[in-house]
Amino acid sequence: MNDLTEKIGRIIAENHRALASGKLGSQAWWRKVGQLMMCKDKSSSNLDQEFINGLNDYFGDLCLVQNYIKPVPAEIDINTPVPQLSTSQVFQALLQIKHTATRPDGIPFWIWRDYAEILAPVVEIIKLWNSSW
Repeated sequence: MNDLTEKIGRIIAENHRALASGKLGSQAWWRKVGQLMMCKDKSSSNLDQEFINGLNDYFGDLCLVQNYIKPVPAEIDINTPVPQLSTSQVFQALLQIKHTATRPDGIPFWIWRDYAEILAPVVEIIKLWNSSW
């Protein structure tokens, strides 16, 4: 820990001297800190492909459920009523779409959220809501 403290002190002192002489600004200082900490240096990783694959296999086996039973799809009678949503329910749901929501329609989340008032009646009428969620 003492070596680290000395190194940090030395770097700060060098920065003060360089800053006083006009040779180093804050951008260059943070670039130097990043280089010293190897934040963006991806080449510092010495992991070979075999090790990486072994690590992947280890965690894959660790997360595997040995006695997994695939669920049986529920059979729904044709006469079962489909739940209907009101325009206000669709509107509220569109407002609450998160930016992490990934959907097969390819429409960005912000379109649904920002134009919820316009889209809610349309979504309700064409039953897009019930078929896509």
